Amino acid sequence: MATAREILTEVLDGIERVVRGCAEEDLRYHPTENATNSVAALVRHCCGSLDSWLARAVGEIFERDQDAEFRYEGDRLSLLAQIDAARSRAMGRVGALTGRDLSEILVVRRHSQERDIAVSRSWCLWHAIAHLAEHLGHMALTAQIARARRG
Repeated sequence: MATAREILTEVLDGIERVVRGCAEEDLRYHPTENATNSVAALVRHCCGSLDSWLARAVGEIFERDQDAEFRYEGDRLSLLAQIDAARSRAMGRVGALTGRDLSEILVVRRHSQERDIAVSRSWCLWHAIAHLAEHLGHMALTAQIARARRG
């Protein structure tokens, strides 16, 4: 679990750096009107996704409104608070996995595909981290485009 915590910390720190490095208006910037997400929406989505996958890994039920995550347009302080809260919950859930059989198969709902899938606790953990890292890249690129448009 130490490796998972280290990688999770690295990625969450990266997300926090992107948010801190953006001008306030850049947090809500969409590179294309209806086809891309703002940094704010991506942060909200990442917090929801991280909570959702790690909750499944430890056997908790976690309800979320994924569509609302992508409409979110919060400010820097609210985003940083969400990152801190998600970090705390994630570390607690990763800790709860210690000593558990990570190869145990769980049947969980894959919301993006609207179907149930059978995956291991380990898969839930590493998918949560990989998904977070993928969106960190999207956030960083969106922030770069937002800065460049202002000159």
